[in-house]
Amino acid sequence: MAESSLNGVVVIERAGRLAGAIAGTLLAELGAKVIRVADPRLTLPAEPDAWRSHPAALAGKQRLTLSNDPSIADSQWAALLDRADAVIYSPPLPAADDRANTLIRCDVSSFGIDGAEGLPDDCSEVILQALGGMMSTTGADGGPPELTGAPLVEFFTGANCATSIAAALRSRDNGGPGQRIDIAAYDSSVALVGAYAGHIQAGKGHGLRAGSRHPLCSPWNAYKTVDGWVLICSSTEPQWRRVLDVIGQADLKDDPRFATMPDRKQHQQTVDDLVTAWTEAITTQQAVDALEDAGVPVGPIVTIPGLIAQDDSPPARDVTTPSGETIRTPNSILVMDGSPPINPDAISDATGDVESTLNAVPPRAPHAPKNAGSLPLAGIRVVEIALFTAGPLGGRYLTDLGAEVIKVEQPGGETGRIWQPNFGGVSGYFSTYNAGKRSVILDLQAEADKAALEDLIGSSDVLLQNLKAGALDRLGFGPGATRERHPGLIYCSVSGYGSTGSKAPALDTVIQAKSGLMALIGKDGDPIKAGLSVADLLAAHLSPLAILAALRHRDRSGKGQHIDLSMRDALAWTTQLTWPDGAWSLPPYRQIACADGWVVAEAAPERIDAALRSITPDTENCADMLAQLATDGIPAAKVLELDEIFTHPMSARRNLFGLADTEGGVPAPVLAAPYALRGTPLSNDRPVPAAGADNGMLKRG
Repeated sequence: MAESSLNGVVVIERAGRLAGAIAGTLLAELGAKVIRVADPRLTLPAEPDAWRSHPAALAGKQRLTLSNDPSIADSQWAALLDRADAVIYSPPLPAADDRANTLIRCDVSSFGIDGAEGLPDDCSEVILQALGGMMSTTGADGGPPELTGAPLVEFFTGANCATSIAAALRSRDNGGPGQRIDIAAYDSSVALVGAYAGHIQAGKGHGLRAGSRHPLCSPWNAYKTVDGWVLICSSTEPQWRRVLDVIGQADLKDDPRFATMPDRKQHQQTVDDLVTAWTEAITTQQAVDALEDAGVPVGPIVTIPGLIAQDDSPPARDVTTPSGETIRTPNSILVMDGSPPINPDAISDATGDVESTLNAVPPRAPHAPKNAGSLPLAGIRVVEIALFTAGPLGGRYLTDLGAEVIKVEQPGGETGRIWQPNFGGVSGYFSTYNAGKRSVILDLQAEADKAALEDLIGSSDVLLQNLKAGALDRLGFGPGATRERHPGLIYCSVSGYGSTGSKAPALDTVIQAKSGLMALIGKDGDPIKAGLSVADLLAAHLSPLAILAALRHRDRSGKGQHIDLSMRDALAWTTQLTWPDGAWSLPPYRQIACADGWVVAEAAPERIDAALRSITPDTENCADMLAQLATDGIPAAKVLELDEIFTHPMSARRNLFGLADTEGGVPAPVLAAPYALRGTPLSNDRPVPAAGADNGMLKRG
C-alpha cells in the first residue's frame, strides 16, 4: 500500500470545538498520528455534547484523558507537546508556548486569539451563521433569514485549519521554523461571500434572499412533484427551448414574454407555473430522467435518509465500533490515488493510557531552522484550467500560499470577467477568485496551442481543473494520459460527482439538492437553497489541503498523483451530524423580526418567549432586542447583511477585505484567505491579471 501523505507527522488535538476536531479528522485521514486529548480542567465551547462524541470528531484518532491532578496534567501535556509536530487548541489558551521555534501551534476560535469586544469567544454555529453572511443570503424572498441545519461554518473552519497546518508543515520542512496559526471561524464564514464582493463594494449588499430561485436565470427553482421535489436550473436559451419541449409547451418558444432571460425573469412566476403544472403530475425520478435526457441541469431534492441509502455512488458506508454498534459514516472525501487517505474501519470506544502513549511515541527530533521561512508554496508552479468558483478559488488560495498560478483562459477570457458590477474592466466576482495569478489565452482546439499547454504542464508541479467531465480527456489532457507523460505531476480534478460518478451537469444548486443539504434548510414551506454557493466553495477550500498533502508525498517518493474531488460527496460530508434520519443538528433557536432587521436567538422556545413577554419585537430595534436577550442570558446576534459585514470592525481588524489593482486602474475587491499564518503572513492585495497578459511566457511552434 502507498505511504500516506502525512506519515510520521504527530498532531495533538486538544478536544474542544467541532472545527478543531474536523481538522484533526482530516489530518488523520491524510496519515498523521492524531492524539485527541481531553482535559478535565478545560471549559468546553457552547456546542451540543453530541458533536464531541460523534464519529466526525473521533474517527482515526487515539484518545487520551489527562489527569484530574493539575500538576500531573501539566506534566503529561508538556510531554505530549515534546512529541508533537503540531497542536490544535480549541479554544485557544492565552499562554505562549516556549516550543514556538519548532512546534506548529494552531489556535481555533470564533474571532481570533484577540477575541471580539462584546461577543464570547466560543460563539456557536447559530451565531456565526448570523454574523458571517450565510444567514442573510438564505431564505425565501420576503421571508425570514434561515439557518442551514448542518454546521457548515465549523466544517469550513476545520478544513481551513487542516490546510493551514499542512502549509506550515511544508514551510518548516523547507527550512523554516514552527509558527503560530490564528484560525477564526468568523474569517472562514466571511470568506464564503466572495461572489458578492463586487456587489458589496458597489453598495448592493441587502435583499439577497431568493428561496431556490436564481437572481438572473429562469426557470431556476424547486418544483413540487407527485412524491417530492425536483430542482431545475436553466441558464441558456437552448436549455429553455429544451425545457419547453419536455413540458409540452413548444408553442411558447416564440412568445415574447419568454424571448430572453431578462424577459423570463420579469415573468418568472408565469414560467414557474408552467413548469409546476408539468412536475406536479409526475414523479421526481420521471422529471429527472426527462430533463437529464434533454441536457437540462436537474436533480432530486433528496432527504438525508435518501442520501445515505443510495446504491449508485453512495456517499456513506457502514462501520462497526468495538462495542458492536453499526454506524453510518461518510466515505473519504480526499480521494488520492498515490497516497490514499486512511479511512478507519472502526471508531474506538475507549480512551488510552497517557503513559503508554508517551512510551510509544518518541520525542520530536530536534529542528534547527535554516531560514526565516518563506511562503509554503514558494517555487511551486500551478497550471489552472478552471472556470467560475470551484477551481479558480482553490487556485487563488494556492497563489496566496506562494505558488505561481498560471490561469489558462479561452479566447476572449473567462466569461466571468465581464459580469457586473465591474471594476476597471473586470468583475468583482472574477477579481476575488483570481487576483495574483498569471493569465494566458489558449485555444485548446488548435494544435499549436495544445502543444503550448503541453510545454507549460511539463514545467509545472500541479494541474488544477474543474471543466465539464471528460472535456480535458477528449483533448488528450485527462489525468491518465497527462500523468503518464509527466509522472511527477499532481493532477487535481474538481467535479460534481468524481471521476467515476455521474457526468450530469454539476451546478452548485443541483449539488445542494443531491447532497441532502437543501432538506436541512428552513422548517416549513418550499425547499430553500443555501444563498452562498457552498458546494463550489467547499471544493475550493479542500483542494489546497489535498494538493499540499500530495506535494509532501511527492517530496518523499518522487511520484505525482491524481486528486479526485467530488462536490456532491464533499457537501454530503458536512451533513453527517444529521445522519441517519436527518434530525436537526443545531441547538434550538428563533429568528426575531425587529424594526431595523433580524435577530437570531439561541435558546429553547419557551425561554425566548419568557424573555420577550413584555415587549413587541417588531417595534424594537435590533440593539435594544439584543440588550433585552442579554439581560436574560440568551445568546443572540443581529443577522448581518453583507454590506454590514463589509464595514464591521471585526472584518477590518482581521483584514478580511482588500483591493487589487486592475488593468483599467479601478481597484477591485478581494477577500483574504482564511489561513492566518503568523510566521509566513499572506497578502490579499495582488493585482488582477489582464486576459492573456502572460502569453509571452508560452513556447509557440
